[in-house]
This record gives sequence, C-alpha cells and structure tokens, in this order.
Amino acid sequence: MTTIIDEQAARQANEALSFSTYQEGSETAAYTEEVQRITSLADQRKTQIPATFWPELDQLVSRYTTILASSINDWNRQTARIPSAMITGPANYPVTQMQKRAASRQTQWENHRQQLERIEAAISSCGHAISSTRNDALELLTDKLRKLEAKQEQMKQDNAAARASGQDAPYPSCTLTNNNANIRRIRKRIETIKQTQTLGTQTCSGCLDTGDNYTLTQDGETQYLYFVFTNKPTAETRNLLKHAGYHWSPRNNRWQRKLTGNAQATTRRLIHSHTK
Repeated sequence: MTTIIDEQAARQANEALSFSTYQEGSETAAYTEEVQRITSLADQRKTQIPATFWPELDQLVSRYTTILASSINDWNRQTARIPSAMITGPANYPVTQMQKRAASRQTQWENHRQQLERIEAAISSCGHAISSTRNDALELLTDKLRKLEAKQEQMKQDNAAARASGQDAPYPSCTLTNNNANIRRIRKRIETIKQTQTLGTQTCSGCLDTGDNYTLTQDGETQYLYFVFTNKPTAETRNLLKHAGYHWSPRNNRWQRKLTGNAQATTRRLIHSHTK
C-alpha cells in the first residue's frame, strides 16, 4: 500500500481534543481496515462481471483509497488547528476563528465523503451498463447480445417442455417479451456503433460568435469529436464546450468528447446557436 496516513497529524489532532495518549498506528489501522473492505467489495464484483471490466474496478479502488487517505489526513491536519477550549483554557479563546476553521473542515470532509460514496456505488454497479463510449463497447455488447439470445431460446425451450408434460410454463410471456425487447435494444446499439465507426474522418471550420476560430473533426476510427482552436478560446467558449460535454485534453491539445449520437446532436446545436 503506497498511500500513507500522516500519523503525526493524527497524534496532533488527538492532542488538540483530548488529554488521552494517542495510540500510535491506530489511524493507519482504521484506514487499512477500510481499504480491505472496499477491496473485498471490488473482488466480489469481479466474480460477477467479465474480466474486461476488472481494470476499471482496480482504478476505482485506487481512486477510493487515495481520496480516503486525503480525507483522513486533511481532517486531522485541520483538527490540529482547532484545539478545544478544554485543552487551551477558555481565556482569550478565538471562538469565531475556530468556528470558521471547523466549518471549512466540515465542508471539505463532506466533499470527500460524497466522492467516496459515488466511487463505492460505481464499484457496486460496475459492469451493469455498457457505455457506448468504451473502446471495447462493441465487443461487450456483442457478448451481451449472445447471452440474451441464448437465454431467450432456453426459456422458450423450457416453456415448450413444460407444456408438453402438462405443467405450467416456468417463464411468463412478459419475461420473454422483456428479454426480447432488450435483445432489440442491444442490436440497435451495436448497429449504431458500427455505423459510427464507418463514418471516417470529417472536418469543418468556422468562427463562433465569441470570436474564436475553430476546426471541428469527427473521427469515426478513434470515436472522437474534437475542436481545435487557432488561439486559446475565451472563457465563454470554454464554458460552452464544457456544457456541451467536451473536456480539454492536454495530451492531444484539443477539446474532445467521445463520438456518439448524442454528442453529434449536442455539437450541432452548439454550432447552430453560436456561429457567426
């Protein structure tokens, strides 16, 4: 485990609040226990989903443990700066200043807590839905379609066998209907992705009403839509791009997002509404 808990900060936080002696290593032990819990959750999830999702789970666990360590260390460091009046004595105790520090500490802790909850939820649901923006989306959807079709055929056979022996069909018609609807939905998604991949590369240029000259590229092979600007775009343009789902890629030196039908529609609206 490369992330380290600041034991000195933990000890100082304890000294700021209590006369009792800090048990060395106790904060690290609590952190390690939580890391083991979230790792076990991810390991259990791995037994339920294809191995292609495992790297994503590992990344989520890594993010969780990093944020957890930061939240613990930040809390302790800030707590050390908010000593109890019981420790310092009530005389000239800066109540207002300490209240502000405590409020800031609580806000930061709450922010960390929400991040951790979102990551844990992502770990629990990893593999349930397949995003079309994944590089391996076509492969995963094709595998999912195969399993749904096999399930549909097996349910039909089981129902036929049950009826032939005078028994009630184990699968009601609504179950077969719902599964068949999922099959049609997955087929449509696969077809959409295949169509997108055959688009090739298309480029257009223009000028937004913010005064920023751009070149927009739709790359079917890499599955990206991206803007390249002549100069650094204005803050207004950057906000427009962010609201349209684009993010800055320092590696590629461009504003980009994954190529989907929604991305195409959003980009068309952006250009139509803000082109000179």
